Amino acid sequence: MPNAIYENGDSGVEVDPTLASGLRGHHGWSMVTALVADGERRVRQLIDWTGGEGIKPDVGGYLGQFGLVADIAEATDDRGPKGEAGEGEPGPQGKSAYQVAVDNGFVGTEVEWLNFYVNDIAAAATSEAIDARDIAVEKADAAEGSETNAADSAALAAAAVGGVIYDTMALGIAATTNGQFFIVKGDGVATYALMYKNAAGVATLIASYPSKAGLDASVAALAALMTEEATYYIDGKRVVAGFRDDNFRFPVAVFPDGSLYLKGYVPASELPEYGGDIEELQDILIEPADYYIDGKKVASGFRDDNERFPIAVFDDGSAYVHGYNPNGDPEPEPESPATSGAVYGDSLTANGFAAALGTALGRTVNNRGIGSQVAQKIAARQGGHVLDVTIGSNQIVSGSNSVTHFNNIVSTVDGDTLPLSTAADNVTRTMSVVIAGVAGTLQRSAGGGVETYTFTPAADQTVPVQCPPRTPMFVKGSADTDRSLIQVIWAGMNGAREVWATDEIPTYVTEMVDKLIRFGNNKFVVMGLPNGEYPVEYVGGANYADINTLNRNLAKRFPDNFFDTRRWLIDHGLTALGITPVPGDQNSIDIGRDITPVGLRVDNRHLSPACNTVLGVAVAAFITGKGW
Repeated sequence: MPNAIYENGDSGVEVDPTLASGLRGHHGWSMVTALVADGERRVRQLIDWTGGEGIKPDVGGYLGQFGLVADIAEATDDRGPKGEAGEGEPGPQGKSAYQVAVDNGFVGTEVEWLNFYVNDIAAAATSEAIDARDIAVEKADAAEGSETNAADSAALAAAAVGGVIYDTMALGIAATTNGQFFIVKGDGVATYALMYKNAAGVATLIASYPSKAGLDASVAALAALMTEEATYYIDGKRVVAGFRDDNFRFPVAVFPDGSLYLKGYVPASELPEYGGDIEELQDILIEPADYYIDGKKVASGFRDDNERFPIAVFDDGSAYVHGYNPNGDPEPEPESPATSGAVYGDSLTANGFAAALGTALGRTVNNRGIGSQVAQKIAARQGGHVLDVTIGSNQIVSGSNSVTHFNNIVSTVDGDTLPLSTAADNVTRTMSVVIAGVAGTLQRSAGGGVETYTFTPAADQTVPVQCPPRTPMFVKGSADTDRSLIQVIWAGMNGAREVWATDEIPTYVTEMVDKLIRFGNNKFVVMGLPNGEYPVEYVGGANYADINTLNRNLAKRFPDNFFDTRRWLIDHGLTALGITPVPGDQNSIDIGRDITPVGLRVDNRHLSPACNTVLGVAVAAFITGKGW
């Protein structure tokens, strides 16, 4: 205003601009969203908050028309309605992005593809963006003059979070302004996407996102590097196998030329050569089963093809090298274990087969057969199938504890869940088990058609212990001893024949095998089931196909460990006994029925002692043929 007179007002009061003064509130939080698929729709999911101060709000939910919604169905579709068709003739139908992915090796449904390429990749890009944002915040707080770096990182975050992926750099440049970031599709092989910065109209590469194939290749390469062992040398010779101590040195070692080294005795050049397969020596056995050399138990060592130990360490810490004898005493041969096998099954194994197999192998074989048992009981005794038990008082006390249920089935009447029971006898049987962390003995007794089970804790156990209903029971004792031995599994003959056509028996056998493999033992034989003198099991009979289905399923599950007992008995059993079928005799009739010939049986099902002998020889040859 002309001729107006202005005066300055009084100086204001200087105040504290920090949060502590109470004169300023927290900076607000901004939402971080990711584009996710909901069928054919694309919606925004709240996955983080950025830029604020104080307590960060909760994440979750989706962007709806009037704010956040919990149900994805109520979220707003980012894509607008489909536009009206333009003028001109429509072109040929192009392939969908999903079909292109399938053509390039993707395996899965269209929904799975959408979930992976939209949800998973958007989430990965979002995670990258959040990391970039956090780095930007750290830089801004760390030093002055970092405003440019923080701004770039924040822009990078914003671009990644947007979830828009352009087909070409030109489209990305056209859609952004100077200083903005954008993402472009990668080559689809090693790279999924590339992030660029628009620098005055020029695309500058900022980051690269690998494809799944690229990640898999990188992981495989890293795994290969991690499994490569460092090269060690002793006296100028490279170590190919041995025992390492806490300092990663080798007190016992094997060299490529077969020579051996034993620290503290003599130089490697003066030790004898080992004439076996060096590669076999690299398979270290941590817990050998009762191997002895010169009366001393082997704690660990190298095994050769004959299950012997050319190099061993004993329980007392002393070492052994076959062929090296510092005292000049006669060199003892490494001994085979006293027991090297166990046969689990029913009456087919209990009635002489285990002994015949041991004789054929020249080793002791434990007979774990109990007549009339179904596969579930056999698997439970072996320890592969875990039963749960109920103790009468729901607690374990000293002395005898009544076991009332197995798998929630009463234990007083013989059934498929009673591990030590059989309708064939009233024999009292026991086995070592652990229930609710308490080691002890499970005992079966029977009489008058009534089964009785008790559990007695070992003397060194601390009781009482609470034992809720259906507590798992773990088999120990002989099952633990047997787990390192060659096991022959012959289960499934008893029970309803219709079960043969189901997965029930193969499942129990698989549980038994899985237990062995968990403890590093892959030496097992799964025996097929023979059909007997029953019309329903003759060729064309009601259950003929069922028993063949069972054997086929076992062979499929264990192709390298399956012994086809049925076919061997029919095709080779009589020949092995020196019996020649005569046309019209019962042996010829049985062969025509495709069942075990009468000359090999003592009844409709069970094998004769002579047949067990030749069958034991055949199975022994199967075992030794594998180098076991």
